[in-house]
Amino acid sequence: MFVTIGLLLLTILYIGMVVTLEYLSPVECLDDLCQSEGVDNTILNWASNFFLAFWCFIFALHLSFSESPESQEKPGMLTQMFQEETKRAVRKMGILSQIFMGGAFISIGVGSLLYPNSGVDDNQGMLAYWTLWILYAVLFTMSAVGMSHFAFRVSGDQNYLVPVCASALFLAMVGFLTGTVWCSTNLDLQVDNIFDDAEETNDLYVCFDIVNYSVVSMNFIYALLWIPVGIALKEAAQEEPVSVLGLSTPVAGIISIVMQCTLGSMLLVILFLIDLFRPDISFFDVWNTIYGTVLYHWAMLITMYCLHNLTYGLPYTYIIEEEPGIFSGCFGKNDEYDTDDDRDEPATLSWEWWVTMVAGQIPEPKKKRRTLRSSNRAKENDNNSIEQASGEMTPKSSNTARSAVTWEVIEEEEVVEI
Repeated sequence: MFVTIGLLLLTILYIGMVVTLEYLSPVECLDDLCQSEGVDNTILNWASNFFLAFWCFIFALHLSFSESPESQEKPGMLTQMFQEETKRAVRKMGILSQIFMGGAFISIGVGSLLYPNSGVDDNQGMLAYWTLWILYAVLFTMSAVGMSHFAFRVSGDQNYLVPVCASALFLAMVGFLTGTVWCSTNLDLQVDNIFDDAEETNDLYVCFDIVNYSVVSMNFIYALLWIPVGIALKEAAQEEPVSVLGLSTPVAGIISIVMQCTLGSMLLVILFLIDLFRPDISFFDVWNTIYGTVLYHWAMLITMYCLHNLTYGLPYTYIIEEEPGIFSGCFGKNDEYDTDDDRDEPATLSWEWWVTMVAGQIPEPKKKRRTLRSSNRAKENDNNSIEQASGEMTPKSSNTARSAVTWEVIEEEEVVEI
């Protein structure tokens, strides 16, 4: 069932906010003009950015304090220790992906609200807007990389299209940073006011072209990235499907692909191409006509919700190369090494395991030095007792014995300290 409680609830909440702002708000923008400096600074746009960021943080918070559904197949104790360690490591990437995406949309929302002057129309922009866009690009890419790492691990490190697409996205971000920093360091391109007196022109500075094409490349690659990611997550979810608020994890993998390749990041690419090859059609004209900001943010909201469900409900694989029958393949039952002694020992490769191992290798010089001295004193006392009882040992030989004992103690103490 594609219409689930979670999807329906998020859609109703977002549509309610859109209707309130679109029909009940007294003004469309806080300034006199809207979208006059290459930025959609409408209330609906930056409010949608903050709405999406809020839910990304809610998803991350829920994943941080909730436990995944227990597997129907109970593994052995030693296997379960490896499983729990892997779950925590892999789940962190899903949580970080939500946090980074929320931070990215907060950055772009603040930029659209306070500094809506990008300079892509008239070669005159605001440094604060470019700075926030740099932060947006970095956080957006980090979110995609975290999502890619999550999908790559749960797929058993087999789907190599995921790291390839993530690397391509990183290169696109580098291009965006190059263009933005270039514009930021050119004082002739900077203005302090939201609205400047510069006239619109098609002869843009090179750095603005780099920024525009890099942004389109980032969105295009991000949409394509979801194809191998969604397929990998869907295949992993089919091993043990879990329903979260009525949405099955295999279905969540499919929905995320559809959202990103239609109304999500791909929508920005399509509108850019229309504006590029049809000069008579403006990007913002089409954007406003089809309510592009609503479609885009709704698709991103549903995508992040699907990622939340997949992070919460997916089974995790952890392949270990050992002898046949011992931890081979995915997690399963292995009671051969599941003993009561394993319950008291820390999980292998955990923090406690490393501390215990390192602590066992560190010598304790002071303690051993005291033990050697006490042992030698006892030996000396025994020798004195024997000498007094038998009368065979002379004072000279007794002193020699003491010297030998003292010399032996010094040598042993030096060895310990070395």
